[in-house]
Amino acid sequence: MASPENLAQDVIACEVCGMPTQFFCNTCELNLCQDCVHEHKSNFQSLCHNIKVAECHLHFVKQCGVHSENCTKQLYSECYSPGRRKTNNDEEQIEAHKRKMKKIKEETQKIKAICIPHYQKADVNIESKIRNIKADFIYFGNEREKSRQIWHQEVDDIFDRIDCLSRYHRKNQLDALFTSQKSIRNSISEMAKTVILNEKILKTNEVSEVKNYKSKLKKYRSIPEQTGIRIPSFQTFVAKGEKLRIEMGDFRATLSQASPLITSNTEGACTLTPISRRYLLNAHLFTSIQSNYHALFRVTCVGEDKAWILGNSNVISKINIHGSVTEKVIIPCLFFPDDISVNTEGDLVYSDFDRKTVNTVRNGRIKSQITPRHGWEPHSLCCTKAGGIFIHLMEKSLSTKSAKNKIIHYQGQRITQIIDKDDLGNSILGDGTCSIYITQSCNGDICVSDTNAEKVIILDKLDRVRYRYDGKQANLRKLFSPKGLVTDSLCQIIVSDYNNECVHILSKNGQILRCLDECGLLKPCALSLDGQGRLWVGMRSSGDIKVIEYLKDAKK
Repeated sequence: MASPENLAQDVIACEVCGMPTQFFCNTCELNLCQDCVHEHKSNFQSLCHNIKVAECHLHFVKQCGVHSENCTKQLYSECYSPGRRKTNNDEEQIEAHKRKMKKIKEETQKIKAICIPHYQKADVNIESKIRNIKADFIYFGNEREKSRQIWHQEVDDIFDRIDCLSRYHRKNQLDALFTSQKSIRNSISEMAKTVILNEKILKTNEVSEVKNYKSKLKKYRSIPEQTGIRIPSFQTFVAKGEKLRIEMGDFRATLSQASPLITSNTEGACTLTPISRRYLLNAHLFTSIQSNYHALFRVTCVGEDKAWILGNSNVISKINIHGSVTEKVIIPCLFFPDDISVNTEGDLVYSDFDRKTVNTVRNGRIKSQITPRHGWEPHSLCCTKAGGIFIHLMEKSLSTKSAKNKIIHYQGQRITQIIDKDDLGNSILGDGTCSIYITQSCNGDICVSDTNAEKVIILDKLDRVRYRYDGKQANLRKLFSPKGLVTDSLCQIIVSDYNNECVHILSKNGQILRCLDECGLLKPCALSLDGQGRLWVGMRSSGDIKVIEYLKDAKK
């Protein structure tokens, strides 16, 4: 055991003057006596000195870490030398220190082994959620924009349909008035000639002429009956925040909100429901017409009960719904025209692939309208309601015996649109020497019956392919063989199927609605719609025409 002398030797001296230490500078870790404290602070004024009283009751040393929770007197662990007799209080302080150290060690191990991995896992989980939320909202934004485009497209379709119906009614009314005006002017011209002849008879006083004179006064007293003007009504009804309804004649479209917006947390689902008073029903054969052609290629309706027809000759005939020929145009071409159409002014338009021109016929006089670039032959064509014309052009290759195909839209002599390749540089139309069929829907879509690829192609206003229809949805026995096609006031696409001897009716989105095969269709080819909405179907092999009613007013 250590003696008191040995314990005395452990007294710590001031590190400045050598006197017994009474204070300890924690900042500089320096033992100081009371006299040297002031001098130490003065010498090192730039430092903030933490001067503490040495509290160990045995030595003047730096502060100790061992203490009892119930005793505030701190002790330095070296004070517990083997030569010093320990008190009960000392034992308690030592055990408390050990327990505290053990607890700190256990907590440290738990923090390292459990808490930190748990928090790291939570951090990874949150980071994953952050990535998922960002990705989900990007997807949500894309879907929102798609929905915005769909909604805008639906509204555009409604107003495009209204524009189409407006142009249709305008054309019908003007056509009827022009016809009446033409009849009246012809009567005026005939009456003027009659007056001249009558005045000549009165002057010459020839007995034979007077004797043979036949009165025409009764004929002239009855003015030809004029078609009544029927301008369709246009009305809009708005219930703010609930419903918007538009009506034009027999057409109606409604935009409604299914549930009202009550709070910011309640989202009303809006539905856009175009409603038409015409619907599909079982097809009815209205009449059958025999033409003078052994093979019939094209039919283009004019007004409510007439149509231009083209067969295997250079004569284009206009017939009425009873089959009577009312007008003929002889085309000076080597074989026969490839296609016919009627422009907004009522002129007959045809393509002459031999002379490589597109010509118009007005009052029996033929005028060249469009000559495509060298090497390209004009074949099928379609006059639009906006006054333009779509022309199918073909460039034949003598080496491969095939041909490249494209469609060009002309406004007058000016090219405004070329349908050739998609965004990836692939040809939209198939290669081949078969003529295709073109029409434009009332919603602005361009519809093509590609007989080379045996598909119906629908393109939007920006020449992007919306879809291709290959006939598989109809589940028919033979391969789909599309020929003529037309669109109606419901924006439905109607296409003839040569192999299966039927007519496919598609929605504007390419879904098959039904097939018309119950009217004795034999090798159907040409299609057209008259002003009454009746479908004229030309049979290629027999030359006959079937006039079919497939729509009905819902009021009836």
